[in-house]
Amino acid sequence: MGQARLALVVLIACRSPRPPVFSGGVEVQLAQSAHGTVFVPVTVNGRPLRFIFDTGATISAVTPETARALGLVSDGTTLVNGTIKAELATAESLAVGSIHHARVRIAIVALPEERRIDEHFDGVLGLDILGQHDIAIDMPRHRFVFYSPNYLAHGDAVDGMIRVPFTKGHYGLVELQVAFDEKRGEIPAFLDLGAQRTITNEATANWIEGGGRIDPERSSRGLTIGKARWDEFKVVVDNLQIFEYWIRSDDLAVLLGADLFRDRALVLAYQDSALFVAR
Repeated sequence: MGQARLALVVLIACRSPRPPVFSGGVEVQLAQSAHGTVFVPVTVNGRPLRFIFDTGATISAVTPETARALGLVSDGTTLVNGTIKAELATAESLAVGSIHHARVRIAIVALPEERRIDEHFDGVLGLDILGQHDIAIDMPRHRFVFYSPNYLAHGDAVDGMIRVPFTKGHYGLVELQVAFDEKRGEIPAFLDLGAQRTITNEATANWIEGGGRIDPERSSRGLTIGKARWDEFKVVVDNLQIFEYWIRSDDLAVLLGADLFRDRALVLAYQDSALFVAR
C-alpha cells in the first residue's frame, strides 16, 4: 500500500475555555516542541530523562542510545507490536515526579520514521505506566497531574467536563468513536497523544469526500467525539503502517493526535474506560 502524503487541512477554531482545576495529585510539567510533540520528565534508574507522553504506545520504551547509557541489556525476549520489533529489558526503577515504579519491563526500540520527532528525546512513556493512574492532561497550563486509579472519574474535578467512554482495543489502546458532520455514523478513533497531528488513512479521507480526488485543503463542518465537538480541526491524510496493524487497510479510522487537544484539558481515567474533555 502506497504511502500517501496528502494534507487535509482545516483551521482549528480559536477557543479560550477555562480549564478545569486539578489539585491534590502529583504534578509534573509538560513541554511541547514547535511541531506539537508532548514531552514529560521521567527518571529511570536514577537518571533524569525526557520521554514522549504516548497514549498510542502499549509499553514504555527507551532508545538504543539511552539503553546503552543506562546499562540496560536485553533479556532475550522480543516484543512484536504491530510494525515495531523490540528487545525487552528490566529497569530497576522508573519515576514520574514522586510516583515510583519498581522493576519495570521496558522496550529498547528506535521509533519508526513516521513519528517525525523534531526534538531530542530518550524514550516514550506508554500505557503500561499511564494506565495505572488517572491523569489530568492540562495542555493550556502545560502540566500533567497524576492521581490514584479510579480517583478522578468519581470526583469533583471532572464536573463540567464531557465524559467520553472508550474501549480497550489492540493491546489495550484507547479506542473511541468519532463522527464527521459530512457523514452519518461513527468510525473508530485511537487516542495517540504521542502523535503531533491528527491523522486519517486514505480510505477514511475518500469516505469523507464521497469518492474522487481528495482535496488537500478541504473544509469540514465539524468533528464530534461523544458529546465533545470541534467546529474546525486539522487532519493529515497518511497511510501510516500503524493503521494496517490496528485495522484493515480499507477500513475507516482516525488517529487523534495532540493537536486536537492543545486548547483543552482532558482526563484519562484508564481503569474506568473514560476520557473527560473540557468544554
